[in-house]
Amino acid sequence: MTTTRTTPTTDPTATTTPIDPAVSDESIAPRVYDLIRHPKQGVTNLYLVRHGQTEGNAKHLFIGSTDLPLDPLGERQAVEVGARFASIAIDELISSPMLRARQTAAEIARTTGKQPVIVEGLSEIDFGIIEGLTIAQVLEQFPEMRAKMDDIANVDLQWPEGESRVTFNDRVLTAFLGILERYVNQTVAVVCHGGVIGSFVAQVEGGSPSDFLKYAVQNCSVTHLEVTPDRTVVHFSNDYSHLAAVQTEPLRLSPNLMEDDGEPGSNG
Repeated sequence: MTTTRTTPTTDPTATTTPIDPAVSDESIAPRVYDLIRHPKQGVTNLYLVRHGQTEGNAKHLFIGSTDLPLDPLGERQAVEVGARFASIAIDELISSPMLRARQTAAEIARTTGKQPVIVEGLSEIDFGIIEGLTIAQVLEQFPEMRAKMDDIANVDLQWPEGESRVTFNDRVLTAFLGILERYVNQTVAVVCHGGVIGSFVAQVEGGSPSDFLKYAVQNCSVTHLEVTPDRTVVHFSNDYSHLAAVQTEPLRLSPNLMEDDGEPGSNG
């Protein structure tokens, strides 16, 4: 699978406003980038959906490969994002193999009648032996990780006995290129994870996939990308306006990783 990469060129009519993890931004003007182009010279519309909340999300734990179910709020969020797709016509529904994503995809399937197709490469990052820990516990048990975690330029960071950032980001890109190749001239809903969505959007925009603060997305938010032969259009990102009925708190992360519960807020 191939894609064309060039120097980033932003359309002068589009805003370069980054994803703001604290707001719903469907009203923001589309952003246009030419780093990732359609590998089959077609057009594919992607609606990226993060799964609903889990207990690990609520407790700000490092949860990646741990296969947690949705918690009660996450179940209600999934129902609402499923209803959102009553007004979005899709040709296919794709899901990460992880339980929390499949549970969320099931609600979209209920609305659309599309049965989820599982794509293994959409699984969340594997944090290794720090899975289930808080940021404080990680820094206490692995003090050498402090500087590495704060350095978003360190793409080679290896989670203890888990994945490296670069391996994860390459896996995510490969998974999405495969989706683009398979679903040419189609509209596809992709239910996956905060780290997966953040990584792919960052690679689309030429940003750092390790910048969890900039590319964080809310549970059950929707991000719409249109990939064409010469560009990718980010129509809107991190839109969770449909969650008002379930009183979802906006995702807010501290700019200083060490002052917040940390990177787990963007993953899972």
